Amino acid sequence: MKSTLILLLLSALLLLAGCESAQQKAYDLKADTIGTHRVVEVYTEAGNKVASIEDNRMRFEMVGERSVRLWLGDKNQKVMIGNMGFIIKDL
Repeated sequence: MKSTLILLLLSALLLLAGCESAQQKAYDLKADTIGTHRVVEVYTEAGNKVASIEDNRMRFEMVGERSVRLWLGDKNQKVMIGNMGFIIKDL
């Protein structure tokens, strides 16, 4: 009886520990396949904001360390940002 209770508690802990990981994987899969609502802010080397790009179905791909390729699903456009600072926010 005691071992069954311990086994049940351990199983519950393992299931709860995996929930956040499973949610993150599901979110990443959705974001990579159909996109998600994102805002990308672009900055110069001096730190001045140059542009802000927002889309409800945006996907992105890192190209090297300082470049990113954006796919704007709502507008059906691709944008390449190279050698600039940028911040990508998931909303």
